[in-house]
Amino acid sequence: MPATTLQSTDLYRMRWVLDPALSPDSRQVAYVLKSAHPDDLEERYRYELVLLEVAAAVPADGMGRRLLFGFDARVRHPRWSPAGDRLAFLANASGATQVWLLDLGSGRLRQVTDLDLGVADFDWSPDGASFAVTAAVADESGEYGEHRPGRFRVIRRLGYKTDGSGYWDVSWPQLFLVDLAEEEPTGGTQLTSGAPGVTAARWSPDGAAIAYIAADGADPDRTAVTNIHVVDVDRTGGAPTLGRTRRVTRGLAVESLAWSPSGAEIAFLGDDLSDDRATNTGVWVVRLADGKIVNLTADIDRPAGDYVTDDMNAEAGSLAPIWARDGRTIVAILSDRGRSVSASFDFPGDDAFARGVARSRAERMAADPWQGTTFNATPICPGDHRVFALAYDGGGTVVEARSDSASPGDLSLIAFSEGRAPERRRLTEVNRDLLADRLLATPEAVAFTGSEGRRIEGWLLAPPAAEAPYPLVLHIHGGPHSAYSMAFNFELQDLAARGYAVLFVNPHGSHTYGRDINIGTRHDWGGKDYADLMLAVDHALERPEIDATRLAVAGGSYGGWMTNYIVTKTNRFKAAVAQRSSSNRISTMLSSAVGYKHQRWEAPGNPWEAPDYFARISPALHAAKVETPLLLEHAEEDHLCPLMQAEEMFTALKTLDKPVELLYFLGESHHMLRGGKPGNRVERLDRVAAWLDRHV
Repeated sequence: MPATTLQSTDLYRMRWVLDPALSPDSRQVAYVLKSAHPDDLEERYRYELVLLEVAAAVPADGMGRRLLFGFDARVRHPRWSPAGDRLAFLANASGATQVWLLDLGSGRLRQVTDLDLGVADFDWSPDGASFAVTAAVADESGEYGEHRPGRFRVIRRLGYKTDGSGYWDVSWPQLFLVDLAEEEPTGGTQLTSGAPGVTAARWSPDGAAIAYIAADGADPDRTAVTNIHVVDVDRTGGAPTLGRTRRVTRGLAVESLAWSPSGAEIAFLGDDLSDDRATNTGVWVVRLADGKIVNLTADIDRPAGDYVTDDMNAEAGSLAPIWARDGRTIVAILSDRGRSVSASFDFPGDDAFARGVARSRAERMAADPWQGTTFNATPICPGDHRVFALAYDGGGTVVEARSDSASPGDLSLIAFSEGRAPERRRLTEVNRDLLADRLLATPEAVAFTGSEGRRIEGWLLAPPAAEAPYPLVLHIHGGPHSAYSMAFNFELQDLAARGYAVLFVNPHGSHTYGRDINIGTRHDWGGKDYADLMLAVDHALERPEIDATRLAVAGGSYGGWMTNYIVTKTNRFKAAVAQRSSSNRISTMLSSAVGYKHQRWEAPGNPWEAPDYFARISPALHAAKVETPLLLEHAEEDHLCPLMQAEEMFTALKTLDKPVELLYFLGESHHMLRGGKPGNRVERLDRVAAWLDRHV
């Protein structure tokens, strides 16, 4: 059968790899396989727990051995027992998400926890006898709010809602200890209480302490600072009790943590908030004996973690750093110029805390991020791809969940052995059957001189089965502090399959290109970023295969705001699609789940302190200038860019009898493009394309 272009309904056949976990003996990988549910393609997903042999070739089906049959639930975070004989994971099979345990020898599956509001995270104790669990507990104090399900809420805190979860249920995540000797599902022993709660609880190697992350102060909404705390745990006298608790970091925003093999240090991903939301996340280590801290990436002008974006991997897995067994190396993900790669960072023990940073700020901004660093940083498998989850055995075996231009995501092995070149090969090919007969567009790298003379990079997708000249869609990412990559993006591939060339670039404000680019939108939305995007279009129009008379613009979140902004500034585009957008920055700041945080650094003040700035960057207030047909695509339960943002732009334009439509999806959140119901995702693609076809 001859190959055909991608179809929007191919999303129903797509599979995603999530949460890889290496067994203690490094011989097996467990992971979660996600796909549209075969019994209900349009409405929900199926999650399967899958096992792979590391030494084996790619399985015949491209996926591996399924472990759970007839277990219809959302499965997440598989984690091996220390002995490697059991797999624990999170699942919502009984309602709220709980910890479940699978005995790999007997096949016995049982529910371990029974916590009313569900489990957020868990960690095996080193002896395999218990779990440290974080789970929400209702706050009955009334200090921060009140909640009577089905009747009312009273809100007394600033952060009262989150996207995907909705309005706050007046609870805080607390630390529990759950004994696996209990045969029936249990609530365990609650070890902490009160605000602001705890996250990311991890056992020390000797099982005598637990480290966790907690917001600084009683009100987590007033600060972005989150600290690591270490609490001693006594399990010798029956019911576990907490001993001394100490805070081991101060003034940092900590995201994830990992104990060193000796227990003398804790590595963590975090930042010092020097540029607030735009600060480069670093790989840090704190020495517990004296609290000294070192940032191993201080002179690398790139963020640790995965900061590139696509529409494929919404539930990828942990991005926490991982130690080598000898305690001299830490493995983590680093993002660089629209790519994310796994990397190793040298940690020379106590000597690390005495070293100064080798390069000045100017030097590190001009330098290759991998050369001349204080602590040697080495990409494990460099390339044009996105690593969105990572497993490492602490020795010579790394497993990456990785996507590239031809794959939405597969597991890949990198195995190191002394005296030999690293072995690099695929472990899965989960979309092999689907993509074998599909013509995909291949991204071509583009670069041009942007505003302030800086190099701006991106990619161009040419239609794989259409004749030039092509209409062009400028596509704009969200954030603004994220980045496009050349990794597989279904929406962009879908547009290319329909005959559109797609231009997607990383303008000022984008992450992964260094501080000067990343902070380029501060107090200047619609300035350098807008100029870069218009220059990108100019650069693309130098190509004879692009039809300069058939241009469109689209984007989501910040990219949706920029789309709204663009159509108030120029009429060069025949059509526009503003997705999950903002149109009134004043009401966004006052109604978004993150608005009050967002303005803290992005804007020069609150709206009442900088009214002229907010008015300038609120496209709804400039609706009279719009001539471009505009589709406003949104989600009903978007709490980052609330639905009212699309409504305000729609009402302003409709009042003026401008060409505009409002499309919104019921019950969906801001991230519908990645995790919404499969049927809604397909409908969205079809309606966006229909709008472009009608007007371009």
